[in-house]
Amino acid sequence: MNIIFWLIQIIKSFINKIKNLFCININKNKKKINFRKEKISENLYLLKLSGTYYNMGKQYGSLMKNIIIKDVDILNDYLELNRFKIIKNINYNVQQKINNNTSIIDIGYLLYLEFSYFIPDYYLNFIRGIAEITEINFKTLISINLFAEFNLNNSIVYSSFKNRKTLAIKTLDLDFPRLNQSIIVFNPNRYDSYLNFNLSILFGGTSMISKLGIIINSSNFDYTNYSYKNRGLPISVLFHNIMLFSRNLLDVKKILNKTKLINNLDISVIDINNNHGIVYKIDDNMISVHQNSRNHDSLIYSNNFNNHLNFYFDYHYNLDKAIENFLPTIKSGNLHIMIYYDNNIYVSNTSKKFLAYDNDYIKLNFKKIFNF
Repeated sequence: MNIIFWLIQIIKSFINKIKNLFCININKNKKKINFRKEKISENLYLLKLSGTYYNMGKQYGSLMKNIIIKDVDILNDYLELNRFKIIKNINYNVQQKINNNTSIIDIGYLLYLEFSYFIPDYYLNFIRGIAEITEINFKTLISINLFAEFNLNNSIVYSSFKNRKTLAIKTLDLDFPRLNQSIIVFNPNRYDSYLNFNLSILFGGTSMISKLGIIINSSNFDYTNYSYKNRGLPISVLFHNIMLFSRNLLDVKKILNKTKLINNLDISVIDINNNHGIVYKIDDNMISVHQNSRNHDSLIYSNNFNNHLNFYFDYHYNLDKAIENFLPTIKSGNLHIMIYYDNNIYVSNTSKKFLAYDNDYIKLNFKKIFNF
C-alpha cells in the first residue's frame, strides 16, 4: 500500500513539475501587465494602466473606485442644479426629446445616442470596464462625460518655440465644481503610450502628451457659431484617436481632415521632436490653420479673452516667467495647468486653498513617466 501511495505521489510531483515548466514558458511570452496609482498632490493622482482598454478601465476602476463614486455624486448634483444653463448648449435633436421631468442622466444618454455611431469601441470599452468594477452604470458615466463636451470652456493654450526649445502650456477652465483629478498614463496593447490630465470621472482628452512627443490641447469653444444639429465625434474622443494614430503633425492633419466633428473650437497640436506647433480653427466642421509657429515668430496661442488680455500672449516666456507672472496675471487654470518644457512636465491643480495658477507645481520627467 505504502509503495503504491508513494509511486502515485512521485508521478503527481513529476506531472506538476512539467506543468510548471510549461506555464513558465508560456508566461515568458506574455506582456507583463502593470497598473498602479500614486497620490502626487492634494486631490491629484498619477495612474499607469496597461492592456486592452476594457482591462485598463477595470484597472482604473479598482484603483479609483471610492473617488469615482464620490465625484460622480458631486457632479451629478451639480449638473441637476445647472440643467437649464447646460441644456441650452446641447444638440438640437436632443432638446426636442426632453421635458422638465427628464433627468440630467437621461438627457446625457440621449446625447450619447446621437453620437454613438461615431464613438470608437475602445473608448466605450474603457468606460464599460470602469462601470463593471465601480458598479456605476455605463449610462451615468457616458452621460457625465458628454456633458463636459458642452461645458463653458475658457481654457487657454500657449506655446513658444524660441531657442529650439518647446514651452507648451495648457490651462483647464471649466464651469465645474472642484473634484479629484487624474493623470492617466495609458499603455494600450500594440500602441505607444500616452497620458491624459483630466478630472477623475472625465475620460476624454483635455491635456494630452504621447510618448512619441505629440501634444494636443483645445481652447476657445465658440457657442455663437455652433451648429446644434451636428452629429459627429466629440473632440475629447478625437484626442484619444490622435494619441493612438499620430507619429507627427502630418498624421494629425490627416485625422482632422477625415473626421466629422461637432464642436467649434481651436486645437493646438505640437511635435516636440521637431519644435513645431500649429493651431487649427474648427468652425462648423471646416478646418483651417489659425497659427503656425514657423510663420508666427515661433509662437502660437489661443484664448477666450476677446482681446482683453491678448497683449500678454504676444511675448516669449521662459518657464519661470510663465509660472510666476504670465499665468497668475491672466488667471487661467481654475482646475489645472499642464506645462511641457525641456523633457519635463509640470502640473498644478486647484486645491482647497489655491487655484491652480497660484498653487505649487509638480515636476515629472517626460521619459520616466512612460516607463512601465
